[in-house]
Amino acid sequence: MIIMSISVVTLFILVIIKKEGRSAYEAIKNSDYSYYNEEIVKKLKRYNPNKKQIKKIGINDMFVLTLLVMVYAYVLIAIIYDINLNNDIIILIGMGTLLLLKIRRRYIFNSIKETKS
Repeated sequence: MIIMSISVVTLFILVIIKKEGRSAYEAIKNSDYSYYNEEIVKKLKRYNPNKKQIKKIGINDMFVLTLLVMVYAYVLIAIIYDINLNNDIIILIGMGTLLLLKIRRRYIFNSIKETKS
């Protein structure tokens, strides 16, 4: 049971890194947003952001990815070492920070809309 839980969490971490990591990396390094999903690409094509705005989105997404991996790795460690997660504040802090980063991402998209109009 523990091995299955470990493999599921590890697989989930790898899928997140592969899916989200590539798009965030390309946004930061090359200011290329074509690796994001279709909905985001349509939105960004419509508003035509500059390179600085694309890099802001990529950096924000990289922070989100890092926090997700941190929280899932912490859960993985808790599963391996049989730690009780009932009153654990680290997961709450990580999830709260993720929420703030998602709100920041929406703010970045709104600023892209405002610069176009």
